[in-house]
Amino acid sequence: MYTVLVPREEANFTEEQSAALTSALDGHPSKLTFLLSYHVIPGRLWSSNVTDGLTKTTLNGQNVTFGVDGDAVTVNGLAVTKADIPASNGIIHVIESLLVPEMKNIVEAADDLHLNTLLSLAGQFPDIVKALSETENITLFAPTDEAFAKLPKETLDNLLNDPDALRSVLLYHVSPELIFTSQLEKEETSFPTLGGEVIRVNKYPMKMPPMMRHMMPLMPGGPHMQLPSMVFVNGIQLCGCDLEASNGLIHTIDSVLIPPTENMLEIVSSDPDLSTLTTAVKKAGLASAFDGEGPLTLFAPTNAAFDLLPEGALDALLEDPDKLADILKGHATSMVLYHNGMKGKAVETLANTKVETWNKNPRFGTFVFVNKDDPAMIVKPDITATNGVVHKIDKVLVPM
Repeated sequence: MYTVLVPREEANFTEEQSAALTSALDGHPSKLTFLLSYHVIPGRLWSSNVTDGLTKTTLNGQNVTFGVDGDAVTVNGLAVTKADIPASNGIIHVIESLLVPEMKNIVEAADDLHLNTLLSLAGQFPDIVKALSETENITLFAPTDEAFAKLPKETLDNLLNDPDALRSVLLYHVSPELIFTSQLEKEETSFPTLGGEVIRVNKYPMKMPPMMRHMMPLMPGGPHMQLPSMVFVNGIQLCGCDLEASNGLIHTIDSVLIPPTENMLEIVSSDPDLSTLTTAVKKAGLASAFDGEGPLTLFAPTNAAFDLLPEGALDALLEDPDKLADILKGHATSMVLYHNGMKGKAVETLANTKVETWNKNPRFGTFVFVNKDDPAMIVKPDITATNGVVHKIDKVLVPM
């Protein structure tokens, strides 16, 4: 049930109201939604229940204030000209003109969202605060306070003691482009950041749980029902999307984005757990493939994974660079695929083979597997590189 505040047909708009309506009609559809939702209050509110000074939160998250003077009722100072029109799903009050919501800049909006840690850290850099306050058409991927609390103590201490590193992390969360989730048409899109790096935004359709599929004919839309999509940045899910400010957008996230400093080859080479893979990549002549611009996804077998091969198999592969190269190419695909997008997805590898990915949800945790014929489990997902993403797996993917 809702209470809708409807401006009367013959309303006379002030200059501010006309500008707000024109901006909403000419801009992105979300601007119109933001304006209209300021006129909708959850629940039924009869005029007899309105008291002087009563505040109610509208669907756009901002409050309206009611006034009562005798029999006269106002909303944000605008008179209610006709009250208590019942509808099947709520109630309508006609008001004398248009309600104009307050549009705050990104810093002010972030303050309203209680992003205290982010604002405190950004406050150390006046130029960043100025950019977030005044630069037009930017998007902030804003970690919550809980996101910063999740950082390892050593990582947080390093950031607090290294202003250059902290600046780099903060700028990595800001894109000079407007990134509306509703406008993401491709599963993967890359966007620049103010720090000069690239972030990757993925939009994955939700999958219907098997136990729910038999109920689809009973649901709105029936078998053609459209499920909402999930949106991720560098593999981290957005927990609040398309929050508008006067100069851009805020998406809240529950983890901090750390800008990668190493490409895929450097990540593999610097990980002692991937030393066998490093040797194999170099023997196969593929170092330049994993050292390039990408984008790539690499399913990286650990040393323990190579130890599971039959006795003598690894030595034989190392003596046959062409065969070794084919097998290693079967561990890479020319797209960036984070583990959250692997639900029932078949991807083509650099060896022109297919690797199937799927999620298995036991009672505790989520396990992601690749290669159904001889399943390999991802033991460490989403290691972001400058040219893609690495997932460590517990088996070597050998073509069947």
